[in-house]
Amino acid sequence: IRGILEAEVVIAEITPANANVFYELGFAHALEKPTILLAERGGELPFDIRSYRCIFYDNTIRGKTDVETNLKKHLRNILDGT
Repeated sequence: IRGILEAEVVIAEITPANANVFYELGFAHALEKPTILLAERGGELPFDIRSYRCIFYDNTIRGKTDVETNLKKHLRNILDGT
């Protein structure tokens, strides 16, 4: 809880679905923390978080590079206020 309270941005890996992660994500949303979701491509997001910022990735070497690039871009946008 302290980590979420002190965080500027919360990044949550939501695959596989984990009740604790969704609880912590809900807590972050209640605090109005900017969040970025990471999810392996091919799965379907639960209906109540489909509208949130999410980076889909392929679980491959190439996918690692792509997710790093997208994550840096999204973080820059959030921290720069755009």
